[in-house]
Amino acid sequence: MERGVTSDNMTPFETEMQKLNPRQREAVENIEGPVMVVAGPGTGKTQILTLRIANILARTDTPAEAILALTFTEAASANMRRRLVALIGSRGYYVRIGTFHGFCNALIQQYPEKYPAIMGGRHCMPADAMAILRAIIEEGSWTNLRPFAEKFYYVPEILKAIKDIKREGFGLDAFAELVKREKEEFESRDDLHHTKGKYKNEMKGSAQRRLEKLNRNKELSEIYVRYQEVLRTRKLYDFDDMILETIKAMESDKNFLLELQERYQYILVDEHQDTNGAQNKVLELLASFYPNPNLFVVGDEKQAIFRFQGASLDNFLYFKNKYADAKFISLEENYRSTQTILDSAQSLIEKNKAVLSLPLRAARPLRRGSLQAAEKKGKDLVQVWKFSLPEAELLFLAGRVKELFSQGVPWKNMGILYRENRDALPIADFFAAQNIPFVIESDRNVLANRLIMKLVALCNAIWRFGEDEALARILHIDFLALDPMDIYRLIRATDDEKRVSLWMLVSGSENLDMLGVREPAKIKDLYEKLARWKQQSENEELAKFISRLMRESGFLEHALKHGNYAKNMEAVGAFFDEVKKISENHQDAALRDLMEYLEVLRSHGATIRERGARLEEAVRLMTAHKAKGLEFEAVFIVGASDGHWGNKRSRKYFELPFRTVSDVSEMEKNEDERRLFYMALTRAKRVSCITYSQTSSDGRELVPSQFIEEIRENLREAHAGDEFEKAFSERREAFMAPPHELAAPGREYFSEIFRKRGLNATALNNYLSCPWRFFYQNLLRWFSSPTSLQIYGIAAHKALQMFFDARNQGKDTNKNFLLDAFRQDMAHKALGRRDKEALIKKGGVSLGGYFDAWHETWSAQTINEFRVPGVLLGKDIKLTGNLDKLELDADGRSVAVVDYKTKQPQSRNWIEGKTRDKRSGQYKRQLVFYKLLLDLKPEKTYHMKAGIIDFLEPDERGKYRRELFEITEAEKKELIETIERVADEITHLKFWNRRCDEKDCEFCRLRALMDPS
Repeated sequence: MERGVTSDNMTPFETEMQKLNPRQREAVENIEGPVMVVAGPGTGKTQILTLRIANILARTDTPAEAILALTFTEAASANMRRRLVALIGSRGYYVRIGTFHGFCNALIQQYPEKYPAIMGGRHCMPADAMAILRAIIEEGSWTNLRPFAEKFYYVPEILKAIKDIKREGFGLDAFAELVKREKEEFESRDDLHHTKGKYKNEMKGSAQRRLEKLNRNKELSEIYVRYQEVLRTRKLYDFDDMILETIKAMESDKNFLLELQERYQYILVDEHQDTNGAQNKVLELLASFYPNPNLFVVGDEKQAIFRFQGASLDNFLYFKNKYADAKFISLEENYRSTQTILDSAQSLIEKNKAVLSLPLRAARPLRRGSLQAAEKKGKDLVQVWKFSLPEAELLFLAGRVKELFSQGVPWKNMGILYRENRDALPIADFFAAQNIPFVIESDRNVLANRLIMKLVALCNAIWRFGEDEALARILHIDFLALDPMDIYRLIRATDDEKRVSLWMLVSGSENLDMLGVREPAKIKDLYEKLARWKQQSENEELAKFISRLMRESGFLEHALKHGNYAKNMEAVGAFFDEVKKISENHQDAALRDLMEYLEVLRSHGATIRERGARLEEAVRLMTAHKAKGLEFEAVFIVGASDGHWGNKRSRKYFELPFRTVSDVSEMEKNEDERRLFYMALTRAKRVSCITYSQTSSDGRELVPSQFIEEIRENLREAHAGDEFEKAFSERREAFMAPPHELAAPGREYFSEIFRKRGLNATALNNYLSCPWRFFYQNLLRWFSSPTSLQIYGIAAHKALQMFFDARNQGKDTNKNFLLDAFRQDMAHKALGRRDKEALIKKGGVSLGGYFDAWHETWSAQTINEFRVPGVLLGKDIKLTGNLDKLELDADGRSVAVVDYKTKQPQSRNWIEGKTRDKRSGQYKRQLVFYKLLLDLKPEKTYHMKAGIIDFLEPDERGKYRRELFEITEAEKKELIETIERVADEITHLKFWNRRCDEKDCEFCRLRALMDPS
């Protein structure tokens, strides 16, 4: 963006305000009433959103918590937050920024009593939803939705239809009424039958097909009812229920709606063209208190690309109809791309019917420099490359990105955009073979990861203990380290006429000796491990068992020592996160539940998403949808063939009794595809290149996408890839070579994670105890499963929060209330029956005694689970925290911060760090940390006069203790110096070769595995 005159004395906010053009300034300064901004690509949309928030805070006395900004992806939320904090500091952490679903889910957690249908519920995982539908199909007598040959064939279509229904805001009764009315209208028509000829009085073929669709809808309506009943019975809610139930709560409880309307005085919406009907309903309700609310929406009808998620251009236009007096602002200056790229994109999008905004103008001329050669006359045109073979296309991509890199374009400033996730694999394999650093930022299926496939195969062998096929599949797994000849002898022995069981062979030393295996001890050891794991898998909580299996099998060591350990961490972390979700949703979950869950996913083509490790310096591979909001110096749109980009064929099984966003004509579908292609083109700053092959990888002939021809001819330049086809024929070995492993990410990768997550008191204590404990537990959050005592502590904290919240509201809170709250929370925990019973009994004694000891002395007013989402220490050290309880003085500002401890009481000297115990001093450091958090909080809401360590367990004499401390400025200064030192060590990886002094530290052992053998 062009820079205006600035001053060293200006704040970041004032400096950025000076850079705005007149239209942008108009959008930022109109802070009252409804405003709609049509902001094309590169026009500074995110910047005006953040500047407008900063402007509201600067010009009004509105607290940061009263501003609600809604986006469509977590990445967009993080980007907006990052920019806002850079503008206004710590206050930026207190603006409510998030996705629609995240906002609604937060309300569900904060106001459970307003959501009676899902109160105490948990989020339904995709495989759970599919499993529920499979059970419904199995139990019912469905005529249209249960084909004889494959009874579960339509489960994905049914689930998709239910999502469409919910996204349009239709509940059970409303949808059933629509279906009924549609059927009645059909039956009342007088043109359904032939009136003469051979087929007189028989129903016309078109009417029969329509009747079939109506009957499908009737069964769908009944399945919808049953599906919701099962969700409620199991205390589950799915992704779309978050919004649907929020609408219901706001419509049915006017006081709840009023409370939200009073809280959120300004509402801003990013990418409004991507909203669906239910999301717009949420906005309408929140903004309905005033006829002209402070509602600010930004979008671009030319980039409406999320129809598959329920978005529609109609929803964008809805705003103009709803608020006739709204201010309308169109941003037309583009600060990203060359005019040629903008003109080529405009010539394409003009083929669409609905275009509101005017063509974009490049706000600045081309800059000479690193791409000077590419900016000569004719070379800034859109480059279109045609190849006979897909391999030649790959060879061109590899060569071109290397050429651009040699001209000074950083790897990270090049984007390879494709249409579907599966398009990434051949590019990734070839780039790896060519030693080109890359990162796949599109969603990948963790179950297709070779490392995870080995772990799943091992789990399957344990689950199917005794079945030869399952055992045979794992014998060659590398981390089990069996001799290949021994494996051959075992397999060969089961192929003879005697049909000896493979399990029988590996279970006995005599059998192994008879076969002449070289290393019988290894095979016998494997059998004994499998037998032990089988028993443990039936008795241990799922996440605990999988964590054990990864360590004891050698899998974990293998993941850290072989290949790219950071990439392996991402895959293992994503898989284990899913395991933990299963444990949380199914308290008695065991290995069998995991395997059945994975089978449901596999049978319906569903995935577990793996988030790729973000390398700072790497070519970025992603779907065009993922590229929304990003920009690159050079963009390559690959695989641009007809049917892949445009003219995609899809069959819709249900025709719902309302016009859904996915129920469109082929022409409208192409308009959506054209918008996607337009968006992809406009990611480029200087170089835009389109490639396609005339032959697919399986030999089918392909033709170029129609979108290529729709770009005006004088704005594109065609090239034939003959030289690359020749090079391919001469270098076929390059395509046969195994992919090279990329180097593990360096300092930038880990420091970026640290900057995003920040530092809390527990993480700081972990780092000071052992940097590698911090690295694995807090920075990477890798496969840590809470122990039974940690689960107990979480339940005790939750019970006390519920108790004191109810007490603040004037409810009758006695000892039974506290113990009931504890038992209810423990009932949902993923623990074995015996452990759960023992801990519930322990909690009854400990919390009951705690209540008896202190209930007459508790403060009259408390704030519980007080969250500090972020404050800044210095310019860039983010600190966060969650304070168990604030006990307020009469003035409402002075507080004592209470930190609960469920461990045995420690001495005051231990708490203050005056003993030789390595962990001595951690509790006091936490209290000092909380003091620092409250002092750095931008709105100085509370003054911490004291900190209290409150032990929930009695000491050896049965006494309950609370230790109170006043925090001094010297202690706070010392902590600041410690945090600054630790932050510097983390961001520069100064701890990389350090180990803690604990003799058998499991985290230092994990670190040792990353060193070359």
